[in-house]
Amino acid sequence: MIVSGNQYCGFIQIDEDELDVEVNHQDVIAHSKEITSLVKINEEVMATYSNEDKMVKVWRINGEGVTCLNEVQLKHKAISIQYDNMTKTLAVMDTECNIGIFQKDYSGEEEQIV
Repeated sequence: MIVSGNQYCGFIQIDEDELDVEVNHQDVIAHSKEITSLVKINEEVMATYSNEDKMVKVWRINGEGVTCLNEVQLKHKAISIQYDNMTKTLAVMDTECNIGIFQKDYSGEEEQIV
């Protein structure tokens, strides 16, 4: 499980007896300010958002490591971030009710911004 609440994402680890829970923050998944939202895109890809720096980042996390796939700087703070697997669309609505739509199939196709 991955959690926010810090400028780094935290990975929750549970020991074998499920008695001890640890949060291990990784500086490889980071923003300059506190991460306030996480959005799962698929089993390997997630988006993170920092309300303070108004930045959306998309990450691939797998056995090969962690890669930042995209960064989107917003003009206004986001109030909603959603990804639709059917249309391969990441939608962001900000406090001014502007909607940014980013189409990308994270299995390898080219990105299109609408």
